Amino acid sequence: MTGVAAAPAATGADKAKAKVRVVDFEFGPSKVKIRKGDKVTWVFKQGKHNVTAKGFKSGTKTSGRYSHVFKKLGTYKYRCTIHQPDMDGIVKVVR
Repeated sequence: MTGVAAAPAATGADKAKAKVRVVDFEFGPSKVKIRKGDKVTWVFKQGKHNVTAKGFKSGTKTSGRYSHVFKKLGTYKYRCTIHQPDMDGIVKVVR
């Protein structure tokens, strides 16, 4: 896994505090840190993947986006269930 990505500033219509690319067999970045109430958007670029964790699930996608708002503090481990055990990521939600 790569380092933790800082949350970029929100822009215009997309209020996502972090964006994660879903391409090949990885999430990029694989770790993001956001604040409670922020949204993470996964952008599907290539292949057939999903984003699955306790409390949220994207369904299988080959393109497009999936977003989730994190309302509670904690560390959320997620994965692509199609490409396990090699494709996973982490969202860390802080104050």
